[in-house]
Amino acid sequence: MVLYKGRVVDVGALVSAGARWAGTRASLEAALANVTSQLRAARAASAATQRAERGAQAQLADLVATLAAARARITSLTASSKIFHSALKSIQTKVEAVVNIKYEDDDVVEVVNGPSKTYREENVTKEEKSEPGTEERKENKSDVKNEELIKIDDARDAKDSDAADNMDIDRE
Repeated sequence: MVLYKGRVVDVGALVSAGARWAGTRASLEAALANVTSQLRAARAASAATQRAERGAQAQLADLVATLAAARARITSLTASSKIFHSALKSIQTKVEAVVNIKYEDDDVVEVVNGPSKTYREENVTKEEKSEPGTEERKENKSDVKNEELIKIDDARDAKDSDAADNMDIDRE
């Protein structure tokens, strides 16, 4: 103990308190250094996260643009598909109309395709067995049909030549 400026001061207590303060100060400085290093690590991680986020946002923007382009392409293809199917349906109806035309004019004779091979073979064997008089009747019927077809072909040729003449007039 010491008397200092009229007061009694306990020097031992002051020295022990100073030592405690120095220990506390050292531990606080160590904790501050630890917190500072953790802050630097957190800032580095934050910067890396921000860079990754910016990269992800850029990729997301690219993907959104690609998706928009794909949607536009799908819309375009859908429209083209609808146009194609509409045109196809129109063509099919026109073809069906042409295929299903029934001639009601007296001048037009509908000729069905010839008989099938098996039907012809059956008829050949039947004709060999049939009488000679029936063959002459069949020939007469086919001659009449051939004459009718020749008349129809001549009428068509005349119409074709008239159409060609009319085309020449249109060109002049």
